[in-house]
Amino acid sequence: MSLSKSVVVVSFWAASVSFMLYIAPYDAIILSSNQMNEVLLAIFGAGISSLGVGLIEYCHHKNKLENSE
Repeated sequence: MSLSKSVVVVSFWAASVSFMLYIAPYDAIILSSNQMNEVLLAIFGAGISSLGVGLIEYCHHKNKLENSE
């Protein structure tokens, strides 16, 4: 159950930070602007998908624990 909570929190932060960096007016340092935008969008997509999986796992474990009592 704590692993599911951790996955939800970390994926939320990853998606949030990557989205904030995507809309921020900073220049890319190592990559070109287009490459950096693609990387940030990929991290955002991965964060959102793992957030969904984490929420599903958390709800499943929560319901399982409630039903066993």
